[in-house]
Amino acid sequence: MKHLRAVFGDMKLHDLEPQHIYQYVDQRRKKVINKNGRTRGGLSVARKEIHMLSDAYTHAVGWEYIKSHPFKGEIKLDTEKPRDRYIENWAMIEFFKIEPTGNRRDSSKTIQAYAKVKLLTSLRQQDLLSMKVSQLKEDGIHVTPLKTVNSTGKTIIIEWSEALREAVEYARSIRPVNISAYLFCRLDGTTYYKTGTKDPASGWKTNFGRYMDKVIDKTELEVRFTDHDIRAKCSSDIDEIEDAMKLLAHSSSKTTQRSYRRKPEKVKPAR
Repeated sequence: MKHLRAVFGDMKLHDLEPQHIYQYVDQRRKKVINKNGRTRGGLSVARKEIHMLSDAYTHAVGWEYIKSHPFKGEIKLDTEKPRDRYIENWAMIEFFKIEPTGNRRDSSKTIQAYAKVKLLTSLRQQDLLSMKVSQLKEDGIHVTPLKTVNSTGKTIIIEWSEALREAVEYARSIRPVNISAYLFCRLDGTTYYKTGTKDPASGWKTNFGRYMDKVIDKTELEVRFTDHDIRAKCSSDIDEIEDAMKLLAHSSSKTTQRSYRRKPEKVKPAR
């Protein structure tokens, strides 16, 4: 919202025209790396901000501040090409080669435990980081995705496998605070995911980035991958797209296919 206010905050509602939207997107789609090494802006960010602005104008029409929406149906924004990085098995093996230092503040073990669980569940970052031990039940891991909690509110149960039980037990065993309510927690036992803040997983992203720095520096891996790429690998390694869709808690297989099925398809030669 602050970016929208900076540009449109002093503009009268009826003065906004479609060309202003295109001009805004052209500027916001340019990615900028700040002093902390984080990327700001980009097309997906710009699209989300314009979606928010459009929603505000829809309300303005309903509240009779203006007679019609000035740009709904009048603009066509580009879509960002989905990320296609597929993490091969050897790359994941390299990822796990980092030896924890033993320092209490070293988060290497926690990141490795997190990655092991993510590879088996494909859960979103916010759902894993906010997961409580109470969600681990006899029939599986009960998850109500935060992304849909205020819409469908649907809960999925990820059934136990031997590998998943082992990964979860390892995550529990390396927690810095054994009595914490969270499966993955900070040194004081609190969650890594702070809802209601500008960047709820800021600290976690910093730790993950530092861990990847070590992986690139100390292993054979040369190209970084992201937390999100691990989620996509899990989906890509599942044979049937319907099973992947259910695990990802997607309502449409199109989303699963477009952004999360990244493994190169094998085809037979003509002869």
